[in-house]
Amino acid sequence: MQNKSQWPPETQQVVENLKDKIRNILETDAQAKSDFERFMDRLHQTPDGSVQITREDAIELFAIYLVTKPVEDAIL
Repeated sequence: MQNKSQWPPETQQVVENLKDKIRNILETDAQAKSDFERFMDRLHQTPDGSVQITREDAIELFAIYLVTKPVEDAIL
């Protein structure tokens, strides 16, 4: 992603570890890989086709979501 988030070092390490785990799952689990490919297809389905997101971008988005979701749940 072009605008990388600035995280505290501890949080950045958690995000990096999650990205590694996601990559490993995608390499070893056929169902997860298939689901992730569908996720990527959906990300590219915009009215004007302007979304250009790489596999690594999507992995980072997913890892960030996993880190921020519990916080969002706690405040909502």
